[in-house]
Amino acid sequence: MNRRTLVLYTRNRCPLCDKAKSIIMELKEEWDFHYKEMDIDLSDDLTEKYGLMIPVVEIDGTEVQYGQIDKWTIEEGLQDKKKTKKLNYSVAPAKIKIRAGVIFFIPSGTRYDYAGHIMSIRSKRGKKMNSIIDIQKRLLPDLLAIMQKRYQILHYIGLMEPVGRRSLAVSLNLTERVLRSEVEFLKGQSLLVITSAGMSLTSDGKDLLNQLREVMRDITGIQALEVKLQTTLGIQKIIIVPGDSEQSPWVKSELGRAAADYMKSTLKRKDSVAVTGGSTMAAVADRLTPDFTEFELLFVPARGGIGEDVKNQANTICAAMADRTNSSHRVLYVPDQVSQEMYSTMMREPELKEVLGLIKSASMVLHGIGDAMVMAERRKTSENDMDSIVKEKAVGEAFGYYFNEAGQVVHKVQTIGLQLQDLAHIPHILAVAGGPSKAKAIASYLKQAPSSTVLITDEGAANELIKNLNI
Repeated sequence: MNRRTLVLYTRNRCPLCDKAKSIIMELKEEWDFHYKEMDIDLSDDLTEKYGLMIPVVEIDGTEVQYGQIDKWTIEEGLQDKKKTKKLNYSVAPAKIKIRAGVIFFIPSGTRYDYAGHIMSIRSKRGKKMNSIIDIQKRLLPDLLAIMQKRYQILHYIGLMEPVGRRSLAVSLNLTERVLRSEVEFLKGQSLLVITSAGMSLTSDGKDLLNQLREVMRDITGIQALEVKLQTTLGIQKIIIVPGDSEQSPWVKSELGRAAADYMKSTLKRKDSVAVTGGSTMAAVADRLTPDFTEFELLFVPARGGIGEDVKNQANTICAAMADRTNSSHRVLYVPDQVSQEMYSTMMREPELKEVLGLIKSASMVLHGIGDAMVMAERRKTSENDMDSIVKEKAVGEAFGYYFNEAGQVVHKVQTIGLQLQDLAHIPHILAVAGGPSKAKAIASYLKQAPSSTVLITDEGAANELIKNLNI
């Protein structure tokens, strides 16, 4: 039997590619095959073909899997053609649904949940297929690749509309020729419109984008990633948005959207929300809408100001959130760091006491998680304190507390506002942070965070967490 040839199409800074290579190296110990690795960034043609699909595994010239690579599928592809196993599941009369050029295969025996979402299919040999997407990945991988590409185009337009073609091509790493072809197709499907200001989604485009969101989470394996991390970290819930906010700035806007959606599903009328500062919280403010008006919310800053970046201070963000939701807000005009003497003096102020009471009785806390060194430098920390933070190996920061990798508090800034112990009395705690560089900070904070915490993060941070936690 001739040796098979396996090619892995990859690129630098691709966590899924690293995972795929690890799986292939395991198989190399069991199977005799030639292995070749191709960096798509070295070829315009490969970048155009596989830019939205990597990693891609090809065996003897045939693409067998892309995106989330698993050992079982690659092993199937490596078997001798005469002995290759065939999928052995029962396919009853099926529904065929075509939308935006994508075919959805839905066997009539498929189980649905209460909301009408596909739950599972069971094969004759008893192997449960977690989603209909698993079948489509094996039978129609090219169509799924098209769906991913078109979803990303619609998704980015929805975030940035109106947006120009050149800006869109650069952001999605597509050539203008490829993008022009896709845009014309989507326009023909009445999913977007093109004006002198740029491209925007139609109402049909927005509806389809919402329908595809959960499908894409299944395709990319995000739901499985959420379950794995939630179990390991022991918190109430983890919500992961696609992408890496450090590679694609628009992903931060997606973090904001996910936070806004969670707030809308959780808050009740007359609730109050305590908010910290930072660019991620500013992104959440940008995604709030007048739909919140009926809640009659009150936004309060969880703590004083920080540094000189006024637009990212808690007071400014609270004002923006209140403005976008037609709600009320209070201010806390105190420095981020204060001496013990100033702290004692200010705590006697009646107006300040009132605001602090509102903060500590908030229904929800909305906060970010920072890298320890970045936050220490931003606060213009004294040399002595900086030496202490470095010596104690702090990696994360939240609410003015610095944590080491074990989750222990190794340094604390004297601040006026929400304290770590206050979180135990607040019903809803929503932490929002993304990017691989934040992974250690996130893990350190969550080791001592209340179990009621909900984390909203991105794929970049989630994959790095998986790697660091060895799960």
